[in-house]
Amino acid sequence: MEASKRRAAWTPRRWRSSHWGRGVCPFCGAPPGFVDVIEGGHRRLACHFCGGAWSFAKLRCPLCGVEGTTDLQRLQAEGEDAGYVIAGCRACHAYVKELDRRERWNGGPPLLEDWGSPHLDVVARREGLVKPLPALLDLAAR
Repeated sequence: MEASKRRAAWTPRRWRSSHWGRGVCPFCGAPPGFVDVIEGGHRRLACHFCGGAWSFAKLRCPLCGVEGTTDLQRLQAEGEDAGYVIAGCRACHAYVKELDRRERWNGGPPLLEDWGSPHLDVVARREGLVKPLPALLDLAAR
């Protein structure tokens, strides 16, 4: 196949995130840094390294791949922080933060939303959960 035809086959407009079922970034291989819940309740994982985003199943841990509701836990924020969720997994003891964009339509980019909510990282740690990427708390401690 010619090089120009190979490039055309992998252009972003032809790539569909629905074909990617893994919990790592399809562009750079990094773990997800944040989750957006968008129209219809669909989850979109965000990569803090390259800025990529991809769709992911609702009832599946994006970090270890376990499926079903028995190992997944959701800690939902209330009051001023309504719309934020700590999505944890009892199997791998890891978590990612989610933002329901249907409820908080004016939320910022995933990286800013993640770093702008360190109080949720404190809650997750109290629950015994760890984050696959350094949290703002980890960077401030150095």
